[in-house]
Amino acid sequence: MNVYPNPVSDDFVVDLQLQEEGDVNIRVYDAIGQEVYRQSQFLQAGVNILQLSSVDWVAGTYVIQVLGPNNFNEVRQILKVMQ
Repeated sequence: MNVYPNPVSDDFVVDLQLQEEGDVNIRVYDAIGQEVYRQSQFLQAGVNILQLSSVDWVAGTYVIQVLGPNNFNEVRQILKVMQ
């Protein structure tokens, strides 16, 4: 899984490769562990590119967790900066 740009000021991309199709849960947590974003959707096997927005988030460090089929579990850290 790749997340870019990083640091992010507004919109960013989560680019992930799934071995099989299935339900995917995307969660974003702030520096104190509070969930600030949650999305669930069905994705196809192969490359999936998702665009997310951080416009309403305050500046700081965030953790993105993506859970999917076949024990897919990826975590990345991003830095939100103000423009």
